[in-house]
Amino acid sequence: KSASRAARLSWPRQLAIHLARELTGASLQAIGEAFGGRNHATVLHACKRVEERVGSDQQTVHELEELAATLSRGK
Repeated sequence: KSASRAARLSWPRQLAIHLARELTGASLQAIGEAFGGRNHATVLHACKRVEERVGSDQQTVHELEELAATLSRGK
């Protein structure tokens, strides 16, 4: 929920937003509100950034798959 734009905080937040969008049926607005009152455009931007990085970084793909699997097991 931090408002910080530091990469050490923004990248994990973007991953979490991306996973929230992929793994839930929540609206962009609802996801944004859950992440500290962000708007739908911020949610879309986070998802776009993750997708761009997934397309060029195999380590990111692996981390994202691990996180998604961990979250799915916790249901």
